[in-house]
Amino acid sequence: MEYVLAITPLTKTLVTKKLEQAQNDSIGRFYGAHSLSSTVNMRHLARIPSMQARVDLLRFKYLHWIATLPADSLLSIIIAVSTSAPRRLTATSPWIRLSNHPLWRQYKSLDVPPPTQRFLNAHLNTLYTTASRQSTLLQQCRPKRGIISIIEAD
Repeated sequence: MEYVLAITPLTKTLVTKKLEQAQNDSIGRFYGAHSLSSTVNMRHLARIPSMQARVDLLRFKYLHWIATLPADSLLSIIIAVSTSAPRRLTATSPWIRLSNHPLWRQYKSLDVPPPTQRFLNAHLNTLYTTASRQSTLLQQCRPKRGIISIIEAD
């Protein structure tokens, strides 16, 4: 399913309605919440990103995996041949749309790209900060993601 999610052009309706609803139902059942309860705080407490963020991260990881393949691998050869001059792909082709993913373009535009895990964690922190600014309840929660020890060491 991960491979299909990474390469399938998802519409905003599918992501926001179907996948988000499935995630919210699962989180609500886990916490034992009412079916009409908001799961924003539950996702925040469990540090679970939205499904749109998960799809973006999955696509980034897929593109990063492709970029690190050896030049003689079948997928690298197919991409090289399909993007060559005589049979150039159009702007609407799935590969061009996938390779123009905003998160991937941001990563590739850096002069010295950081390790991928650090880059993805920074992206998740940005999403977390943005969500915290938009929600009054989330503004009351701790300012940083991560585990805070209950007993402070002196």
